[in-house]
This record gives sequence, C-alpha cells and structure tokens, in this order.
Amino acid sequence: AGSRLVPRITECLHDYQGRVRAAAARTLSCLAPRNDLTTIRSLMNLLGDDCPDACQAAVTCISQLTETGNAIVTRELAAMLNLADTTTRWAALETLARTSRRGDEAVVASLVPCLEDMNLDIRS
Repeated sequence: AGSRLVPRITECLHDYQGRVRAAAARTLSCLAPRNDLTTIRSLMNLLGDDCPDACQAAVTCISQLTETGNAIVTRELAAMLNLADTTTRWAALETLARTSRRGDEAVVASLVPCLEDMNLDIRS
C-alpha cells in the first residue's frame, strides 16, 4: 500500500511550504523502495532548498534510500558539486559522505576542487 502513495507524496516535494516539503521527504524515506532513482532524483531537487529542514530531510532520505556506493547516485551527486549554489553543493557533499564507498576514486577526484572553494563551509 505504501508504494502506491509514493507518487502522490513525491508531488508534495514541490509544495510552496518548506515544512510540507520536509515532511514529504521524511515520509518517502519510510515508503519509497530502496534505490528508487525516480524518487531519489526528485529528492535531489531539494538539496538546494531555501528551507533548511527540507534540505536536511532530503539529505537524510537520499542517504536512507541509496545503497552504499550506488554508482548512478554517486555520479549525479558529484556533478552537483559544480553548481553555483552553496547550499546545493554543501548538501551534495553531505549526501556523498553518507552514500559513497570509502576510498571511491571517482568521489575523491570530485572532492579535490572543493578544497579550494571560496566558501569555508564547502572547504571544510
């Protein structure tokens, strides 16, 4: 029954209220199937959300839904490190830290430019 609710709850990720977006992300972490790329990609859109609770809920949910080392998710998160928005980059870094395999060479290579980022939150 829960999986039938996933598309409707995913729609709530676009609600105008941040607390609704955050609640939807938390709910999806309980209902969506593991490694469901459609849901994970929808949640990735919240990584730059202007509501900190929605952004953090997305980080947590993606981490819970993603199998450690999922190459597709890792590649898409690493690509987000090149975006201009600091919140998005920080959230992508946090999510990568939770979902990537330790020592993954592609992840390490994507992190090297972050060491010279203008923003201290990204560098640290």
